[in-house]
Formats: sequence, structure tokens, C-alpha cells
Amino acid sequence: EAYRKAKTARGVVDFGDLEHYSLQVLSESGAHGLIPSPEAISLRERYEEVLVDEYQDINAVQEAILQLVSRQGDGRPNLFMVGDVKQSIYRFRLADPGLFLQKHMAYSSGRDSQGQRVDLTKNFRSRSGLINAVNFVFRQLMTPAVGETAYDLEAELVYGADYPLPDGEYPEQDDAVEVHLVE
Repeated sequence: EAYRKAKTARGVVDFGDLEHYSLQVLSESGAHGLIPSPEAISLRERYEEVLVDEYQDINAVQEAILQLVSRQGDGRPNLFMVGDVKQSIYRFRLADPGLFLQKHMAYSSGRDSQGQRVDLTKNFRSRSGLINAVNFVFRQLMTPAVGETAYDLEAELVYGADYPLPDGEYPEQDDAVEVHLVE
């Protein structure tokens, strides 16, 4: 309450306030939950596409805002989401990676689906040795109990680059990875 009063006295808002005020402007209460306000409907018609990066780190309020301003429910979907649940780091901001996981499970990889999933499986930035090392470590550590997802063949990194070896190096040198644990 003291924090709210201090913000009001200074005429400022924080990020959480902006989220909630946006939700108030974009929605009206209905018998079946939130329904889009005239402002949200206007934005739906204005936006050709709604693009969201780092979707694994959104929260329920942000998800509601995205549903209100996109055309997901009216047969003309225009919401494009990119994310990787293994990279979710914002739970302290109330991010809910479960929102991403629900869509990942519900969306099909087929072309005729309303919610099409495109899996980007190849890593073009790293050498094969690093890819193999990361996969080895993550297979040991990432489980549904720990990371809410299994680090299986579907989740692991796939080497996609074709880097030439530096002069004087051999392929087995490229596979070598050193790990230094510093206490």
C-alpha cells in the first residue's frame, strides 16, 4: 500500500502497473471471462501480425493481452510466438513457462493446423564439440521434475554448421571441450 501511494504521489507507474492498466483498457468482463473491448477489437483489425519473442517468459497477464489484441479466436490467427522453455529465466517476474509448454504440446507440426508448430532443431552458431558436450550435460540434468521438460531427442541441440577447421587442427580437436569448475 505504501508503494502504491508513493507511486501515486509521484505520478509514476511500474511495469506491473502498465500490464494491468493495459489489460483494463483492452478487456471487458463477460460471463465467460475476458472479452475484447472496442480498443482491443480496433487493434486486432490494425495488426496484421503479432510477433512475440521469448514467449517462454511471459506471464498470465501478458498472455491475456496477447489473446485480446490478436485474432487467435476468430478463425484468422495472427499470433507468432518464438521461445524455448529450456531458456526460461524470469519466474521471479511471475513468468509461467507452462503457458509455452501448453502451446508446444497443443500445436501440430503439420501445415494444415490452426496452431502450427515449427521446431528449429539445428544450431548453426556452435562447433560440434560444444553441441555434444551441452547435450551430454543437459541429458543428465534436465528432467521433467527439474526443468519441466525432458531433454530428449526432440529437445537436444543438433549440429548444423559447417565450419572449416583452423589451420593445423584435426577433427578430434574440434570435439574436445574443457570444463573448469572453480569453487
